[in-house]
Amino acid sequence: MLPKLVNFLALQANWHLCVHGLARGFPWLGPATVALSVALHVLLQPRRLRQLAFIGLMTVYGLFFDALLVALGLISFRQSPDSLWSPPAMLALWPNLATVFPLCLRWLKGHYVLAALLGFAGGISAYYWGARFGAASFPGPVPSSLFFIGLLWAATTPALLYLHHRFFSLTPTRGDNS
Repeated sequence: MLPKLVNFLALQANWHLCVHGLARGFPWLGPATVALSVALHVLLQPRRLRQLAFIGLMTVYGLFFDALLVALGLISFRQSPDSLWSPPAMLALWPNLATVFPLCLRWLKGHYVLAALLGFAGGISAYYWGARFGAASFPGPVPSSLFFIGLLWAATTPALLYLHHRFFSLTPTRGDNS
């Protein structure tokens, strides 16, 4: 129970440091704390290589996911308003999120409708509050932007959950030492 609580608190603290750091002129603060948090997380995992691979995959996925949101005109990030690519403080949120799949979100395995609902609500909440705190803005109408962001997260969350449990799970199988 304690590792899950610490994992959840680290997710939240790092999210706030990334968003508020970017919004208040300290864009390095969030990526630095995420790097430390992710390093500690990986060191404490029994299957470090699989966890590192998943974190890397999530980071690359996040780079393109956020670029898609920008290309669709759903969001614009502070410090890179004319670029498809999100700033490092926003990109750092993806490896931060990857750390909760083996701990906090493990209970969602096989519950993909619930994961979609969580993704829909969590996606809307994260981008709404990120914009409210000044790390991003909505170029178009806010309600429709948030709705489409929520739909994309509703598709993304179960897919990433399935991918993690199918290929990157931290539960060892017989003869597997990766």
